[in-house]
Amino acid sequence: MKKLFVLLIIFTTLFVFTNVLADDLKIVESFDLEGFKAEMVEWAEGRWLNWQVFYDSEEYNVIVRVWVSPSANKIAMERYCEVIKDLYEKYAPGYSYEYNVFLYKGKKIAHTCR
Repeated sequence: MKKLFVLLIIFTTLFVFTNVLADDLKIVESFDLEGFKAEMVEWAEGRWLNWQVFYDSEEYNVIVRVWVSPSANKIAMERYCEVIKDLYEKYAPGYSYEYNVFLYKGKKIAHTCR
């Protein structure tokens, strides 16, 4: 009976783990990272000093870092957050994991988008 119980736990764990991995792969595949980056290039021109977009496979989230002009004010940074959120929703439909957007002025985070 103990062996049956242990086997049942092992198979249940493997089944759940395999399904979670399969779901994660589907989500990653649904994120058009290249399309996202291409539209970021168009939008960033003249507005941002530099930017990065990457997928953190350990945390299952998308990270966007934008270096803004030192003169960028709170209203501008909130607008940048809206634009990035819209792009995220466009290029990652159904993506249920977090995305993190950090706006930098120099080496310091000036604004975080949620």
